[in-house]
Amino acid sequence: GARPVLPSTAAHHVLAIVSEALENARRHAGASAVTVELDLSANQFSLLVRDDGVGLPTPTTPTALAAWTRSGHFGLLGMTERAACVGGLVTLARPREGGTEVRLRVPMRGEDDGG
Repeated sequence: GARPVLPSTAAHHVLAIVSEALENARRHAGASAVTVELDLSANQFSLLVRDDGVGLPTPTTPTALAAWTRSGHFGLLGMTERAACVGGLVTLARPREGGTEVRLRVPMRGEDDGG
């Protein structure tokens, strides 16, 4: 009976982003552990997928993303496009301790502004 946190269309995109991040950790990172963290505030839905794998091969600049896409790797591009569809942003990082972090931030709308 509780109101959903995200509209169903947004939830579908979020699930696809998480699925892609988990698949990348399995397929490319050689990770032995993956954590998924969710943080919800009145203003923002934030999701973090962190693995302990080999990390990203290069910094994730637009140029690098374009090169990966040209070589047939569409997953990161798809994640960023899906995030944009729900007004969110995906960021990728290589933490000092190694691995990869995929963070999704989606602004939450209040009832008075159409959300």
